[in-house]
Amino acid sequence: MLITQGKVSGFTKLPWAQLELASDARLEEIVLHLVRWIKKRPEAYRILFPVSSRDLGGIELFYPNILIQTKDWSKLRDIRQVMGVQGLTTDGAGTPLLLEPEYGESLVEQAEKVSAGWSYGIKKGSFVRVLLGERRMLAGECLSVSRDGIAEVRVSMTVRDLRLRIPVKALLLLNVEKGKRKYYAGK
Repeated sequence: MLITQGKVSGFTKLPWAQLELASDARLEEIVLHLVRWIKKRPEAYRILFPVSSRDLGGIELFYPNILIQTKDWSKLRDIRQVMGVQGLTTDGAGTPLLLEPEYGESLVEQAEKVSAGWSYGIKKGSFVRVLLGERRMLAGECLSVSRDGIAEVRVSMTVRDLRLRIPVKALLLLNVEKGKRKYYAGK
């Protein structure tokens, strides 16, 4: 999953730095915290979460670290403030260990290939589970899927119904028969 902030034209020729994680137990939360962190800054960034799989058990990476690109590495000094991030991978003198742009771009291509199939089969009427965000682990019926990849999902709970607008790639298709959906619907 590649997340961009600002004008990132020409970034394919820049090296990548690695972010060491404190723990990989809650990668989806680290993703959200990093996105909030970059949204508060005027600089341009590209962040690659090299996700190999995501399911009910969580997210797994095919590369041990999250990768980040920016034009000014000094802007990343305070990245340790982000919950779950240890900081940049550095040598003994504090200089970031950088990956070649070509290698980073090959990881981007690999991540895009992996994520291409995530939303396969999710359409109007599909029964899905939310994998990211504050509504994580809720399940409901997909009411619609827009051309830009945003799904509208109705989650029926005992007391009320929720309507969520969420990227399709943050959903997991559940193949559960209609008669057995009571567990998921909270009834």
